[in-house]
Amino acid sequence: MFLELGANKFSGYVPFWIGESLSELYALSLTSNNFFGTIPSQLCQLANLQILDLSTNNLNGAIPSCLNNITSMGRDGFPHQNVHYFDFTFIDRSEYVDRAMIKWQGSLHEFSKTLGFLKIINLSRS
Repeated sequence: MFLELGANKFSGYVPFWIGESLSELYALSLTSNNFFGTIPSQLCQLANLQILDLSTNNLNGAIPSCLNNITSMGRDGFPHQNVHYFDFTFIDRSEYVDRAMIKWQGSLHEFSKTLGFLKIINLSRS
């Protein structure tokens, strides 16, 4: 399961309940909103998480050291191999394919054959 809530003009603290209630998430994108404050340690409860994008927000404070303990970051492949659709760049939402289009450092990168090995934590411009 993935949750993409980027570019929605949300503000406030990053919702701690995501980590407590959505334990099956393997991708979470909250990019390009107006979240502020610290990254909640409850996100560390997302044991299957392989993509975490909190970039382009107004976050501050220390990065929770428990993010290092997310077990899926050390495994190969997605927990649900046949559910792969991410488009964190909002280019084309009309197709269901096994690929990720992820933008970082100003460049767009596509992952398809290697998607199962992709592990990202993007905190840039947070």
